[in-house]
Amino acid sequence: MSRRVTLTQMLAFSAVASLELAAAQTCNTSFEAAASADPNLGLLSTAITSLGGGSSGGIIPSPTSNITILAPIDNAFLNLLTAQNLSLGSIASIQDQLIAVLLQAVLLKSYSAAELEAAGKLESALSEVTGDSYPVTFVMNGTTLTATGPGNMMAARITKSTQVCGSWLHDVDLALLPTTRITDAPAITAAQLQALTSGGSAGAPADAPASADAPASADTPD
Repeated sequence: MSRRVTLTQMLAFSAVASLELAAAQTCNTSFEAAASADPNLGLLSTAITSLGGGSSGGIIPSPTSNITILAPIDNAFLNLLTAQNLSLGSIASIQDQLIAVLLQAVLLKSYSAAELEAAGKLESALSEVTGDSYPVTFVMNGTTLTATGPGNMMAARITKSTQVCGSWLHDVDLALLPTTRITDAPAITAAQLQALTSGGSAGAPADAPASADAPASADTPD
């Protein structure tokens, strides 16, 4: 029987995806430091800290893993629970489905905001785990880049973009959903997560744009 993943691990996974795809490079910061410096990612920062995150090893890899995180801000996560008639105390029964929601927010390569706009649509880490298509669609709405998951009725706005070594951390004001109801999302097991973190997945689409020239940090215009 697969070992269940705790709520704290799930929250941290939305920030780091626990990928072992890192290229050898020097990195003097961490996802923990980036989240701590962002006043809108308090829940994320707390989750990473509780697991000894950043560059200290364990479940949290270094940002040299070259991934993209579409991180829901604190209000986005809390609003999701309210909209789904859930509470922090009641979600233990759907932990496996909630992991799928968090995987929907992870891309397996590094993309700046400009590269996300250029790509238009990219498969999420959930696609890699399940073998089904769970993309994120990116559209420029005026001067604001938006992101939409298959289950979202409204697009999430990317409000801030920060490069963390070889990876990108994008704040979003709505949680990205693979299905309209969390309870309808595919149940993800610890074994599937292990396959992803050990590099068993195929990764992002081969025709995705490179991110070598991404800027160090950029806030999305209002």
